[in-house]
Amino acid sequence: MKYEFYSTQEFIKELKTLSKKYKSLKDDLKKLQEEFVANPNLGISLGDGLRKIRLNITSKNTGKSGGARVISHELLIEVGTTDETKSVAFISIYDKSEYDTADLDIIKKIVKNFRETQQPAATKKTKNNKLTTKTNY
Repeated sequence: MKYEFYSTQEFIKELKTLSKKYKSLKDDLKKLQEEFVANPNLGISLGDGLRKIRLNITSKNTGKSGGARVISHELLIEVGTTDETKSVAFISIYDKSEYDTADLDIIKKIVKNFRETQQPAATKKTKNNKLTTKTNY
């Protein structure tokens, strides 16, 4: 199965802020994408296609439990002639030491806005399903 990764504008903003604090975060996020492809049920389900995934921030040196949390959302499954493609949007990322939990009402509003405005134009996928954006993280 192939995966297409997208990100919301909110995710990009949060990632940029955290990346200034934790230099390894961008590489850690790329590793998370590889883990997600290997195990699509990574993290815990929050319902409505949302998942909360623990992310180890290497430069923080605290492991997954003290790292970051990434909220993802499965957008759709497209059935093609030869394979299936799952589209996954990264909705939010936050430092576990700054926030204990994500506000699901806010997350659902972000998802709704993302679906309505179709913001994948702000995100580009490469052939090997690496996540890139206009901000080049």
